[in-house]
Amino acid sequence: MEVEPHLSLAELKRLARFESDVKRSKRLQMVVLALEGYTAPVIARSLTSSRRVCHHWVQRYNAEGIANLRDKPGRGKPALLSSVEQ
Repeated sequence: MEVEPHLSLAELKRLARFESDVKRSKRLQMVVLALEGYTAPVIARSLTSSRRVCHHWVQRYNAEGIANLRDKPGRGKPALLSSVEQ
């Protein structure tokens, strides 16, 4: 997989190691492994994910860097009660 050089490999490894959000750490690890030359199926097996998910996160990283590895706002089920009703 092609990976855009937004950050160095060493910097990405450091970020993945110290990231407190487990999902984001896994996404950073996908980018690191892709940068090291591993294929999507190999990355997916090593991180217990799917090849498609690996491609998705590497493409998002390529588009906008590490900022794009966060979940987009508005994800999940909306609250049943408004903040006033709570």
